[in-house]
Amino acid sequence: MEFETIEIKKIPRIWRIQGDVQDGDLSTLVLEIFWRIDWVDSEGQTINNEAGGMIKFVPTAELLSNFSNISVAVYSQIQASLIN
Repeated sequence: MEFETIEIKKIPRIWRIQGDVQDGDLSTLVLEIFWRIDWVDSEGQTINNEAGGMIKFVPTAELLSNFSNISVAVYSQIQASLIN
């Protein structure tokens, strides 16, 4: 019987975001971001997942001016928490 070897990547995925703002002031925004790790094959199919964690993310004024930068900063923080 031959065994087939496949390449698996562990990819962090955000599955829930909740935020809080005080008195309507966007500068007080705090996001709680819940994520997990998906095990993905070379075709992009998720074959398993495992618990990840939760980070609290407070965007800077610069990030708030350009929302597309927030996702880059969030994933950077998640990646850093995987290393620690």
